[in-house]
Amino acid sequence: MHSEWKLAWAVAVVCMILGTAAVAQNASITQVSEADSLKNITQLFNDPATPAATFDTAVDLFREAYPQSKKMLPVLVTAVRFHRLHGNYLPELHYGLLALQLDPHDLYVLSSLGMAIPDNVKTTDLDMDQRLSQAENFDQQVLAVTGG
Repeated sequence: MHSEWKLAWAVAVVCMILGTAAVAQNASITQVSEADSLKNITQLFNDPATPAATFDTAVDLFREAYPQSKKMLPVLVTAVRFHRLHGNYLPELHYGLLALQLDPHDLYVLSSLGMAIPDNVKTTDLDMDQRLSQAENFDQQVLAVTGG
């Protein structure tokens, strides 16, 4: 019985080592340079036939691979623009809120969300009042900056 346990343990260790090596090898194969990732996002943005899920995958992979990138804000703003152009409210809101965490004064994102929220919030949404207040706050920030 003791030798069966040792054998099972040895097999598990070998599998873990091989599995870790395979994962590491896979990660290095699929790791795309930051520049190539940005180029891919730009190409997907410019192609009107790009499905939202494909675009979101590219953005999310960039976020995972380069979380400290100086290009993160432009990528998130591009995601807001993509979803604004395609009328996808929830992803626009998602990426917009992420962008505002990096730059709470980004005028494009503030104005985009300030329009998108009231246009899309429903009376059945549990957070309707909170979202409408948030949109009003975004609009006020844009007006304060632009002197309107």
